Amino acid sequence: MVLLRLFVLIAVLQGCASAPQEVLAPDTTLITASIQEARPLLSDPLLAEDAPSIVSALALGSSGKAWQNGTTGAHGEIVSAFAANETGRSCIAFTTTRESFDGVGLYDGKACEDAAGALRLVRLEMR
Repeated sequence: MVLLRLFVLIAVLQGCASAPQEVLAPDTTLITASIQEARPLLSDPLLAEDAPSIVSALALGSSGKAWQNGTTGAHGEIVSAFAANETGRSCIAFTTTRESFDGVGLYDGKACEDAAGALRLVRLEMR
C-alpha cells in the first residue's frame, strides 16, 4: 500500500514538472498595445549638452549671437533666426555653427516655448 501511494505521488509530481515546452513559452500572438519607436530629440548626444547654451543665445535676440558651452568646449554663432509658429506655440527656427574637438558643422534647429513660456530646443540636426 505504501508503495502504491509512493508511485502515485511520483507520477503526479513528474506530470507537473514535465509540462510541454510550448505551454511554458510566452504568448507572442497577441499585441495589446504598441507605440512608435522613440526618435532622439537631437541628432547627436553631445549636442544635447550644447542645447542650453544655444537656447540662451536665441533668447538674447536673433542672428549674430555667439554661444559657448564651457563644459564641452563647443562654441558657435546663430547665423540666422526667424519666427515660426507651430500648433499655436511661438517658435524660432534657426541655423547655427558649431565648432568643437570633432570639427566644424552647420546645424538647423527649432526652439519653441513650453507651457510655462520658457524656450526649449525641439530639434537640432546637422545639415
